[in-house]
Amino acid sequence: MSLLIDAACGSHIGKIRSNNEDNFLFADTVLPEENNGQNEPLSFCCALKDDICLAVFDGMGGGEFGEVASYTAAAELRDLVRRTPHPSDVTAFLTECTETLNRSVYEEAEHREARQMGATESVLWLRGSSVYACNVGDSRIFGLRDGRFLQISQDHTDEAFLREHGILRKPHLTQYLGMNPAELRIEPHTVHAELRAGDIYLICSDGLTDMVEEDRIREILGSAGLASACVTALIAEALQNGGKDNVTVTVCRVLEGASDRAADTPQQAAQTDAPAESGAVPFLKKIWNTLTEQLEPPRSGKN
Repeated sequence: MSLLIDAACGSHIGKIRSNNEDNFLFADTVLPEENNGQNEPLSFCCALKDDICLAVFDGMGGGEFGEVASYTAAAELRDLVRRTPHPSDVTAFLTECTETLNRSVYEEAEHREARQMGATESVLWLRGSSVYACNVGDSRIFGLRDGRFLQISQDHTDEAFLREHGILRKPHLTQYLGMNPAELRIEPHTVHAELRAGDIYLICSDGLTDMVEEDRIREILGSAGLASACVTALIAEALQNGGKDNVTVTVCRVLEGASDRAADTPQQAAQTDAPAESGAVPFLKKIWNTLTEQLEPPRSGKN
C-alpha cells in the first residue's frame, strides 16, 4: 500500500517575545539564525518514496543565545541528513545525530562564552511503513490514531522531583542539546513504530503545550483537515490563550494511496506550495496574515 504525506510547519514569535528562539527542519529548510518567525506556514504533499525527516528545536539561553542554539542544531541536522539521507539503522543514526548536535551546540556556546546556551530536539523520521521518533528536552511529539492521542516523546525535566517536594516552578530540563559531553552523557528518547494510513503526528515547542490543553490539541488535529489548517489553528489557539512564548508546530498526516498532484519529494512539493487543493492555500495564507496583524502586541524584552 502506497502512502501519501501531507505535512505543514509554522513558527510564530508569539505575543511577548522580541525574537524567535525556535527553529525547525522541514523539507530541507531551516529558519535563519535571526528571525521573527514566518509570514505563512510551509507545506508539502508527496508520496512516501524516500525517507522524510521533520524536526523542531526550542532554544534557551537568554539574550541572543537561544536562537543561536536552535539554529546551530537545525542547520547541523540538515547537513547530516543531506550527507546520509537513507541510513541503514534509523534509530542508531538519530542517536548519533543527537550526540553530534549536542557537541556542536556546546562548542558554539564555548566559542561565544555563553554559560546557559542550549536547545531541545524533537525529530520524526518516516520510512516505508515505519515511523521513528527521537527527542531530548521537553519539545513534544504526539500521535493521533483511531481517536487515541498519545505523547510519543519523553519529557526530560525535573517535574517529578518538583511534584514530590511541592515546589512550584516550571520544570528545568535534565537533558538538552549543549551539555558538556565530557561531563554529561546525552541520552535521547527513541521510539520505532508502525506507520499507518490515518495517522496524524505533531511536533511542537512548549509554546504550544504551555498555552493549549492536550484535549484541545487533539480536537484540532482531528477536525482541521489539511496539515496547513491544523498548523494555523493550533498556533491561533496558542496566541489567543496568551502567546507567552514562541510557538512552532509541525503536523504530518499520513494518507492512503497516491495522488496525481503529489510531488515526488518534500523539496519539490514545498517549492510548489502543495498541497494544492482548490482555494486552500490562499485561504490559509489569509488566516495566517490576519493572525499576525491582529494579534501583534507591543514587544518587550525576554524574561
